[in-house]
Amino acid sequence: MVTPLTLPVPRLGLLLADWSSPVKMEHAFLTASNASATTIAEERRALRELPARRLSAQVTTMTRVAGERLRMAMRRLATGRQPWPLWQDARPITADYTYGSPKIIPIDTTYARFYVGARVWVWDQVEGEAANAELCTITAKTDSQITVSSTVYSRAVGRGMVAPSIDLDLHLESGSQALTGYYHSAGVQLDEYAGLSCYPLLDSYPPTGFTLKDGDPILEVDPDWALEVRRGIVREGYAQRIGRAEHRYGVGETRETISFTMTAMNRAEAWEIMRFMDSLQGRLRPFWIVAPEERYVIVGSGVGYIDVLALDSHATDIDTIENVAIVEPGGGVPVILEITSHADNGSTWRLGTSTGFSLPSQVARASDVYHVRLADDRWTESWITDTVCQVSINCVQLRNEGVVEAVGMPSEF
Repeated sequence: MVTPLTLPVPRLGLLLADWSSPVKMEHAFLTASNASATTIAEERRALRELPARRLSAQVTTMTRVAGERLRMAMRRLATGRQPWPLWQDARPITADYTYGSPKIIPIDTTYARFYVGARVWVWDQVEGEAANAELCTITAKTDSQITVSSTVYSRAVGRGMVAPSIDLDLHLESGSQALTGYYHSAGVQLDEYAGLSCYPLLDSYPPTGFTLKDGDPILEVDPDWALEVRRGIVREGYAQRIGRAEHRYGVGETRETISFTMTAMNRAEAWEIMRFMDSLQGRLRPFWIVAPEERYVIVGSGVGYIDVLALDSHATDIDTIENVAIVEPGGGVPVILEITSHADNGSTWRLGTSTGFSLPSQVARASDVYHVRLADDRWTESWITDTVCQVSINCVQLRNEGVVEAVGMPSEF
């Protein structure tokens, strides 16, 4: 249940994103993290139950009325808290309806943030501008409709639109660019008010519907290779200069970092990614990913083992493999094999597996499996259109995640 802010009766003048640049929602969590200097085992605590959200987009007005709306919207945001539409979740009505109290509005509510108790913006979209806008409160909802407290306008299919409304905090400064006498353009960055009006997380941890390994979910989404995929190595430590010499001290083990972008081509796929990301609460929760590149070439398999090609005997760490993921063409749930033994057969390695499996007829790639967390507390949903969404993540490998037993301590402890 969302409890919106008590706001003065708004003088409604609704602004729409122009989609010349992506509509973005940034989710900023806050996590306290401490790591052991020897084992790199981490202790992490969430300092926020919900993220601090920021909505950003480009707004361009094409009429005198809309230009005045933009100017007044900036003034009102500097004066008090205001309701604002979530442009990426806007939905068209699916049937005509007449005004009334209460009123059922037929829309598809799946994969969008419609919550009982929250408000929605309802308007007619005419030549790219909003007309006859009203702000209503949701009293009930299903997948195909919402019930609101009352409406004062009738709507027709092809014109009527509905979008969830969020309550924005006070904004001390904003501005726009005057393109002509009455055309204006503004890149807006709007912060959600932190309170009972905040929308809940899309899912709790571990997110439903995802495969678990050792109790933690597996992110089953491949990177978008049209965008940047980055790999790196990090080791905590510090450098100290003594005279003319500089000494570098490494702490614990090295950890791999992996950064990539996932592109969802429809709202159902986007919703799955966003549910997963929300459940992590920034850096707080661990998860599993499959390395994006093909690392191992499987040349044979049998009961309890796989044979992989040794690509370079001088530059291999196959004897340290703990898990191998086998991904079939088209993605889907990877088969993850826990490696129990390593045998060097010269040109191949035989890797013993803890469970038997059937090798698929086609393998898209076989690669490492990493136990990771997000490297920072922020993630952003970036909507290219109202159906195509991109999410970029930066992951860092975890070592010794879980309970670490203290050893070698004096007996009095």
